[in-house]
Amino acid sequence: NPNEGVFDIVADHIEENMKLQVIDINGHVIHTEMISSSQGKVRKQIDLSEKAKGLYTVKLSSKGNVCTNKVLIQ
Repeated sequence: NPNEGVFDIVADHIEENMKLQVIDINGHVIHTEMISSSQGKVRKQIDLSEKAKGLYTVKLSSKGNVCTNKVLIQ
């Protein structure tokens, strides 16, 4: 999981658009965008290389479904 700020978001079985948020350790949303699925799959590269090193939460949400994952930038 540790990376230098560039990583991919990959999700399968997606039926609609999703909201992607990256949240810093203080709870501030530092990145937000809408992601569209292509045949039920999503692959999106995120570049946080200009952000401070540390732990971030990546949050994907759509119609009441929420998935979160931690990312460590070194």
